[in-house]
Amino acid sequence: MEARKGDLILIERKEIISSLTEPRRERVTYEFGMVASATRDGVVKSWHMLQWGEGVISPNDVVLPRHARMWVMPKKGIDVLGALAAAKAHHWDGHPNQPKPFDTFEDARECVRPFVIKEQAA
Repeated sequence: MEARKGDLILIERKEIISSLTEPRRERVTYEFGMVASATRDGVVKSWHMLQWGEGVISPNDVVLPRHARMWVMPKKGIDVLGALAAAKAHHWDGHPNQPKPFDTFEDARECVRPFVIKEQAA
């Protein structure tokens, strides 16, 4: 699927967690944002993350890691701002202006499901 500026994007992030007392493990999280730029071929180059504090998305764009796993939802098929606001409402306990990444793909998908635009029968 070709990405375009303004589309909703879901990024999978992987991080290695290690400590002196526990074995090394991998943590996978999912974060929503908006496509900031894409190539003519529809490959995402950069994206806007959810913003901490007031506002929904960061005004600064972030370069997407080359081999990042992502899902793009075209703005024609989803209320992007509504979905981003819902994703931002998923926040750290006691910190309503600090969006929290989703722990599973399924949780992320269910958060934005109400914002999918249903095709109207002609």
